[in-house]
Amino acid sequence: MRHRSTLIVGTLVLVLCTTMALAQTSSAPPKPGPEVKKLGVFVGKWTAEGDMGPGGKAATTESCEWISGGFAVLAARALPCLVVWVKERTFS
Repeated sequence: MRHRSTLIVGTLVLVLCTTMALAQTSSAPPKPGPEVKKLGVFVGKWTAEGDMGPGGKAATTESCEWISGGFAVLAARALPCLVVWVKERTFS
């Protein structure tokens, strides 16, 4: 009798563990919600120009793209005025 109850308990534990494992696997990857999709207005290439007074004009470009499967927007900015300054600067 004891062997039979051990077999029943073992079978129930196995069925429970299998059910829990199958419940954790999803058939489709998650999708971003509507609040994240609103960031789509920033995706693209942006250019900005401005007057720095006696220092002259400044310009920059920024490129924004979706990353992480559409869950975030990555912005990369180019600052050519800083690159020129670094190239002309000499260090001794």
